[in-house]
This record gives sequence, structure tokens and C-alpha cells, in this order.
Amino acid sequence: MVLQKRGQITAFIIVGIIILSCAGILIYLNANDAKAPAEISSERLQQAALFGSSIPQFVEYCQREAVNEAIIENSLTGGYFVLPEKRTSGMNDDVPYFLYSGQNLFPTEDMIAEEIGSYADAVLGLCLGNFEKLKELGYNISYEEPSSVLVLDQKSILIKTKMPLSASKDTQTKQFNEFTANIPAEQLYNDINAARKIAESQEARQKLGKGDEICISCYSDIAAQNGLFVNILPYHNNTYIFDVQDNDYVINGEKYRLRFAVDYEENDEDD
Repeated sequence: MVLQKRGQITAFIIVGIIILSCAGILIYLNANDAKAPAEISSERLQQAALFGSSIPQFVEYCQREAVNEAIIENSLTGGYFVLPEKRTSGMNDDVPYFLYSGQNLFPTEDMIAEEIGSYADAVLGLCLGNFEKLKELGYNISYEEPSSVLVLDQKSILIKTKMPLSASKDTQTKQFNEFTANIPAEQLYNDINAARKIAESQEARQKLGKGDEICISCYSDIAAQNGLFVNILPYHNNTYIFDVQDNDYVINGEKYRLRFAVDYEENDEDD
């Protein structure tokens, strides 16, 4: 009887172990089933976040590159992308007049910002490269031509580029309309205003009836205070080209140079 009871107890123990093992396996499987969707959801969220940020980040990079190129290239023609009517003409000296027949023609900050935006829009597509780099990552992208508005202040340039864009990848689709970027511009602002004062110094000289010659002493302090080097090139007759250079303001390896013309012909007193 004792042996029989011991056999029954042993059998119950074995059955209990089997039941517990099966329960453990079921709990483990259920836990994995519950965890898998959470992991997949997290991965999808990460992919969606990357998808949503990679497009504007890429466009912002190109906005900065295009505007920096525009600042340097436009400065060689007095801050203009499209030169105004009052300008010189020559192989290497096609620059605007900032002082002509006693009239101050120096562009405003808004005009300079607008000209930078025009140049930037013209070259932005070169940097974007039709989004081929992103298309290689599986993106399908279509977009319209960019149109930028820039605001230049004492510290920075705010860039707002309207460029309706549709991007899709797998089952995700995103729409963009405007892209913004901001770049430091304190030196640009200071150099422009220093150049304006240099041009105004020559205008003041003309108003005193002594405007038939360059007055270097009139602007030497302005140049020194702003760390600028001013090179003056004869153009023809009484017209000279001012090349205002800031050796400390370098963009993509190029020094900032603002070039413009000044007419030193005296005004007719009878007019």
C-alpha cells in the first residue's frame, strides 16, 4: 500500500511538472506576441520621424549653400544679381554706380536681400540635384520651382523659400510648402553699412564743390574701424571703382568684396 501511494504521488508530481512547463511556454509565447507589435510600432515611428525630418534638413542645407554663394558672387557686382541701369560696362568691371552725378544710388538692405534671394533661387536647384540622393534611398519626390524671400538684419539672414513639394516612401506621404533657414550675417551687415558710409563720404565731398577727385582721408577712419581694405581702380575719365574687401569675412574660401563705381564729375552749378 505504501508503494502504491508513493507511485501515485510520483505520477501527480510528473503531471504537475508538465502542466507548469506548458503554462510557462504559453506565458513566454504570449509575452513575445505582445512585445513584437510594440517593437514594430517603435521602428515605424522612428522611420516616420526620419522621413519627416530628412527632407527639410536637406533643403535647409542647400538654402544655406545657395545664399552663401549668392553673398560672395553678388558682392562683386555691388550686391546685385541683376545690375541696375546706372552701371559701368566692361570685361571685368561691370558694377553699379553708388554715386552718379551727385546722386546717392546705394541699395538698401532690403534690396540687397532681394538680390541675394534671386541669385539663391537660380542656383538652389544645383544643390538639390533633383533630390537624386534621396531618391536613391527610396523616396519619390516632386516639387515646384523655388521662390525665396530673405530678411537681412544686424545679426542674421532669415531665408523663407516657397517650394511646394510632395514626398512619398513606402506607404508614407508628406507634403511641404515652405522651407526656412537662418545664417549669421553680422559681418555682412557691418560691411554693407561701412561701404555705404564710404560712398556717402564722397557724396559729401561733392556737395562741398570738391567732388572732382577722390578723398581718401574722408573714409580712411571708416575703413580702419571696420577692418576693411579699400582698393581704388580707375575706370574712365572721372569714374573710379571701389573694391572694399574684408579679409576676415570668408565664405567657402572666398573673401567678401563689395565693388561699386563712383562718378567724380562735378555738378553743373547752373542746373
